[in-house]
Amino acid sequence: MHERLVRTLTRSARAVAMAFLMLVFIVPSSAVEAPAAAENPEIEARMMAVATELRCLVCQNQTIADSHAGLAEDLRRQIREMLAKGKSEREILDYMTERYGDFVLYRPPFKPATALLCMSVVFLVQCLLFADGGITALGTNIFLMGIVTVLVGWAVFRGLQMVLPQRVSSVPAAAAGAALVSVPVAALAFVGLYAVGGTVDIPLASLTTAMLSVHALIGLGEAAITFLAVGSIVAVRPDLVYGARRVLATRSLELRTGAR
Repeated sequence: MHERLVRTLTRSARAVAMAFLMLVFIVPSSAVEAPAAAENPEIEARMMAVATELRCLVCQNQTIADSHAGLAEDLRRQIREMLAKGKSEREILDYMTERYGDFVLYRPPFKPATALLCMSVVFLVQCLLFADGGITALGTNIFLMGIVTVLVGWAVFRGLQMVLPQRVSSVPAAAAGAALVSVPVAALAFVGLYAVGGTVDIPLASLTTAMLSVHALIGLGEAAITFLAVGSIVAVRPDLVYGARRVLATRSLELRTGAR
């Protein structure tokens, strides 16, 4: 009986000793490891600035700076590591975009494909709610203004970027030139469609003159509006303009960490 009591007390003493060792060594080590990521305040601040520009692919309506999802934590840790290796904020954003696509950007840029989709939705609402041409003209409107205008405008924009100085201030001018040219070209495309499938006997020369004269004036208005709109965005957030990326790639990205 005495020996059994001694063995029981011995086992209890060992258990207490092991628990004490765990409290002394394991718990403090975990407490030290938890804030290790924030040992460098500068990297932590830069990481949070980049994280506010990236969307959590799990939550989708939050940035990875705000999300507590496992994927967001992994991405924050990856950003810290890339910053520690000397990567710039722009290089990290470009890497994330290349890996996950534009959707990972919390403020995705506008691209030709985005423009096609957005304008097609506008035309659909226009024909259904405002009776602007109706369903019968929907395909023509999408082709002329959603495809021809966008693709021609993008080609002109890129061409002007190759000629104009490589400055952010040149982006609104290139966008205005693209708008100015794309509208009359779309009018000429309509003349081509009419020549193929038109049912009313109108001389093509007269139709071409009328379409070009009217849409040249419309193009001037579109160019002015585009210049003002793109110029306003570029002045505040040039990183939101997809066409400005080529210019921004030559300079460091400025991320503001003020109150949101």
